[in-house]
Amino acid sequence: MKKRTVLWFVLLVALGLMYVWHEANRPAPVDWTETFSPEDKIPYGTYVVYHSLPELFPEAVVSMPRVSMTELLEMPEMQDGGIYMFVGHDFLLTEQEGGRLLQWVERGNDLFVAAGNFADTLLDVCALRERIAYKRDTSVLLAGGDTCRRFFPEANYTFFQPDSLFQGQVLGFRDAPVCPDFVVVPYGKGQVWLHANPYAFSNYAALDSVNGDYWFKALSWLPEDKPMVLWDAYASMGREGEQSLLRVLLYYPALRVAWWLVLAVAVFYVLFRAKRRQRPIPVVRPPENGMLEFVRTVSQLYFKQKEHAVIARKQIEFFLGEVRAVWHLPTDRLDGNFARLLAESAGVEEERANELVRLMEMVRETPKVTEFTLRRLMDLTDVFVRKMIDN
Repeated sequence: MKKRTVLWFVLLVALGLMYVWHEANRPAPVDWTETFSPEDKIPYGTYVVYHSLPELFPEAVVSMPRVSMTELLEMPEMQDGGIYMFVGHDFLLTEQEGGRLLQWVERGNDLFVAAGNFADTLLDVCALRERIAYKRDTSVLLAGGDTCRRFFPEANYTFFQPDSLFQGQVLGFRDAPVCPDFVVVPYGKGQVWLHANPYAFSNYAALDSVNGDYWFKALSWLPEDKPMVLWDAYASMGREGEQSLLRVLLYYPALRVAWWLVLAVAVFYVLFRAKRRQRPIPVVRPPENGMLEFVRTVSQLYFKQKEHAVIARKQIEFFLGEVRAVWHLPTDRLDGNFARLLAESAGVEEERANELVRLMEMVRETPKVTEFTLRRLMDLTDVFVRKMIDN
């Protein structure tokens, strides 16, 4: 049995190694995960744009702090002024974070956000509302006519709807000027730049052979004389140093495959061993009342030897013992009162109980008992014994 288990285990390990070898040697599939991480070179990472920022801002120090918004605003570098950049799916802030970030912009700094969903605090300050539409093969256009096509065929897209208090400038739009997706709004001494299409700044868009310079022209609107450019990498990469073992395993394709394979083998092994060790639970039946079978067996033994008197006396002793145990009746005196109580307990006619009492008295006083008397005694006691069983 153990040899078969070892054989199965060796077979599974061999299959696992073959699968890992196959996965390691086949061409890696394109990872279309939308991370927007500045360290990811996959289509929807932002490696190209982030590492090109020194060309756009030659006088600035470019960095990507991986801390929360609250911690970021408390950093000493933030007091020197600069540009805060965010590219991702959602740019959501608490009321406190939004207030502190806007105070930082008000002191003469710039905030650039490219996202599909914006914090209400930011939209209210800019006098904008988000609108979502669905259209095949949308185009992204700058106000000057530069176009970036086919980023996302058959996708929902976001654009802005300025209200009557809007005091900014529309820099780009989707398909038509009525769908602006790139605006700048002055706020205090600084400016807020909002772009509703983060995919336009992905590696996929930046390396497009036709419109790969769209992101460059869009970011060229930002001032070049800022001393610092901060790219928020906290949302896409997490806190710096927060790389758990599981996160590392799931990040690399080969390790990810090996991890899931180990889990599958472990689950299979546990289920297989549990099935092999499982034992059927025996059905415990309640003990059967073998009173009648016992009486019948003993009676047949003595009956074959013609010892009718012995059989009759044994039957009487057995019967009276059951009367005491089941009905709790005194059996020291076999008289009319006992017959009445016996009839009431069994629910039979009192005459039959009287006959049984007389018959038992006769058997006790007579040294010899005929076969007829024995049979009659057995029949009468059998009636009462069955009543005991039924009750």
